[in-house]
Amino acid sequence: MKTIKLIACDLDGTLLQNGAQELNKDTCELIARMLDRGVRFYAASGRQYPNLCDLFAPVKDRIGYICENGTVVIEKDICIRKNVLERSQALKIAEEANALTEYEVLVSGERTGYICPKSEAFYHHLKYVVKDRLEVVNDFADVPEDIVKVSLYGDRTMVDDVFWKEKYGKEMSVSRGAWCWLDFAAKGADKGSALRFVSEKLSLSPEEVMAIGDGDNDFDMLRFAGCGVAMENGEKELQEIADLRIKKAEDFFCSLLEGREDLTLPK
Repeated sequence: MKTIKLIACDLDGTLLQNGAQELNKDTCELIARMLDRGVRFYAASGRQYPNLCDLFAPVKDRIGYICENGTVVIEKDICIRKNVLERSQALKIAEEANALTEYEVLVSGERTGYICPKSEAFYHHLKYVVKDRLEVVNDFADVPEDIVKVSLYGDRTMVDDVFWKEKYGKEMSVSRGAWCWLDFAAKGADKGSALRFVSEKLSLSPEEVMAIGDGDNDFDMLRFAGCGVAMENGEKELQEIADLRIKKAEDFFCSLLEGREDLTLPK
């Protein structure tokens, strides 16, 4: 029977279902109970750090953060790992996509997102629905810090991802994030490599690690973890590589805490 000492869990499509922008009221309580048992918990998301802190407010100082699809890892408000896109490469992608009418573009720094919005709706969505820390720039070349990720937003990302992966997949990591998002990061920068970094830092073997997710950007994380858990409503290909498939993360957390799974938590 495996003893799980670290859980890395995706947000959108996993803890946040059907476009939700707030966690269920009992989620943080369940996480706190697992933390009390000695389990390490990491939010693993394409979202930025300040956004994740707001979502996990009751336990924000007790958990770790794999942010921006694994390009930024933060513990106790300190960035302990950052994978930076080569600036000319990042700006090339941002400017190419921004010239196309079907996309909006978000350029991410360590804790802030930068946009040149084509529509008020995009700004409103990020600022007031997703509640990102956001700055508007006249040109992406004006971004005042290292760039960790470039994201395309729009309905066509779901059908165009093959095109972008074929064009840039050899140079960088390209993956679909939450609905309507396509993310570009430095080659080898993903949730899986970030989870490996965290596990090694904590002297944990993959067999002591669990990863939970639903989508394209969770593959590397589930492949690394000794116990990979996929959402039943997630990507079919992800379910095929998973050890377990679940319907609702919170119910699964309850099962772990109550010893109803073929897994154990520290006593």
